[in-house]
Amino acid sequence: MRLIRTAAAPPRRAVAAGSAAALAAALAAGCSTDASLADDVVGVGVIQEATGTYANYAKQFNGGFKAGLDLAGGGTGVIAGRKVKVTYLDSGGNAAKAISQAKDLIGKGYKFIVGPVDSGVAQQLAPLAWQNKVVFIPDGSTDESTGANRYTFRASMQTWQQIATTAEYLGLAGKRVVLLGQDSAFGQTYGASLKTYLAKKGLPPAAAEVAVPMGAQDFTPFAVKVKNARPDVLFVAFAGTAKARMFRALDEQGVLDKAAATAELPLAAEYTAFGDSAGKILYYARHFAGAVDTPEDRALSAGARKHGAPNEQISSNGFTTAQMIQRAVTEGGGRDADKMVKALEGWRFQGPKGPFEIRSADHAMLQPMLVARLVKDGASWKPKLVKALDPADTAPPPAPMAVK
Repeated sequence: MRLIRTAAAPPRRAVAAGSAAALAAALAAGCSTDASLADDVVGVGVIQEATGTYANYAKQFNGGFKAGLDLAGGGTGVIAGRKVKVTYLDSGGNAAKAISQAKDLIGKGYKFIVGPVDSGVAQQLAPLAWQNKVVFIPDGSTDESTGANRYTFRASMQTWQQIATTAEYLGLAGKRVVLLGQDSAFGQTYGASLKTYLAKKGLPPAAAEVAVPMGAQDFTPFAVKVKNARPDVLFVAFAGTAKARMFRALDEQGVLDKAAATAELPLAAEYTAFGDSAGKILYYARHFAGAVDTPEDRALSAGARKHGAPNEQISSNGFTTAQMIQRAVTEGGGRDADKMVKALEGWRFQGPKGPFEIRSADHAMLQPMLVARLVKDGASWKPKLVKALDPADTAPPPAPMAVK
C-alpha cells in the first residue's frame, strides 16, 4: 500500500492563480492506493489530451512511444528483465482530472508519468512527481518544465530552442524583428521567450508586436499592421487552423515576399490550407520523417507504420520518452526514482535526429533542431531539410532548479 503525498506544492517560478486552485482541489481529492503492480513490473502512465485540441499530437506521441518501446525491448515488452505495463489515459486537457489520474497510478505503484503536451497540465503534474518521487516526462514545449524539480524531465525541445533555430540560421544582427502572435497563453509565452532571447543575445527588442485575439475571423487588418511594421524577420506564434489563414493574409499583403517569416512546421494535413504561402515560410521543426537518416529515425518510421500512427513532429518526443524509460530501468532499476534520476541526468544518447543530451543542471533536452522548407509534392507539399543545427547552437540558458 502506497501513500500518495499531498503536501503543499513546491515553489514554482510561475503558477497561475486558477491553476493553483485546480492543483489544491485535486490534491485534496482521494485516490486509489492499491499497490497492484508486482515488484518485477514497471508501470508507465501515459496521461495526455487524446481528445480535444491536442488529439492529433497524442496519436503522434503514442506511435513514436510504441516504436521506441519496441526497439528497447525487442518487441517483448520487457526491459532489463522487467515487464513494462503501459496505461493510456485521456485527461482532455483538464488539469484536475490529470492530477487525479496520476495520483491513482502512483498509488498503484507506477514510477513513470509521461505524455501531457498541454503546458497547464504539465505544470500541475510536476509538483506531484516531486512529492511522490516518480519520474515525470511531459511532452510540451513550455520553458517552465525545464528546472521544475529533480524528478521532472522533458522529451521535447522548448520554446527557446524553437526561436533559436531560425534565429541562428538567419542571423538577427542589424535586422528589424517583428512578432505576430495569438493573444493566448501560447502566444504570450512565445513572446516572452523571444524577448529573453533577444536580450540574452545583446539584440534590440522586437520593433513591433502584433497580437491577434483568439476567435478572430478577419486576419487582413493584422496583416496590414505587420506590413506597416516593415519587418526584416517575422516571428509568427500561431496554433490551430487560424495559422494557415493568417499566413494567407500575410501573403496577400506581400509581407512574405519582403520579410523572412518563420513559424513551426505545421501538420501534414494542414499543408494545403496555406496555399502558396506554404512555400514562402522558413520553418523550425523538432522532427519530420526522413529529415536525418539514423537507425533511430528508421526505427521510428517503421514503428509508426506498424502501429498505424502518423509520423510527424511529436512522434520523435514519444520515441525519446521510450528511450529515457529504457535508460532509467536499465541503469536505475525501475523502482527507485532517485537512482533513475541519476541515470538520466547528463545522459548522452542517439535519438532520431542524432545526438541528444539531458543537461544535468536543469534537465533541458539538448538536441539537433531542424530548419525546413515546404516544397511542392504534386497537389500538396512535403518538408525538405535546409539545415540541421547542432544541439549547442540552440541550447537554452541553464535554468536554476526550482526544487531539488
